[in-house]
Amino acid sequence: MVTFTTNSADAADIALRQRVEMFLAQRHMPALRQVRVEVRNGTVWLRGQVRTFYEKQLLQQCSRRVAGVIRLVDLVEIEAEPGVPISASLRASELKFDRHAVPELNRSSAIEITR
Repeated sequence: MVTFTTNSADAADIALRQRVEMFLAQRHMPALRQVRVEVRNGTVWLRGQVRTFYEKQLLQQCSRRVAGVIRLVDLVEIEAEPGVPISASLRASELKFDRHAVPELNRSSAIEITR
């Protein structure tokens, strides 16, 4: 006989993931529903792609507002327009940093947001 036990932390993480996914689904923006949400011990990881920097910001703001989110790790990528180099896409988003000053920076720059 196989017995499964549910740790209360696991149950809390599952409930938090469901709350974040539900909140994003209610935003009426299909791109936000395509993002994968992972939770462990109150830390929420967002993974996937969105079309614009605005969608990425909205995703971060919405996710932080959900009760129970202790920390947010944003690994969401911004899709580059076909034929447009990523550096041009970043300029179009009016980001104020030098991409060449941080060699490991790419479209999936991780941003960790804590409360």
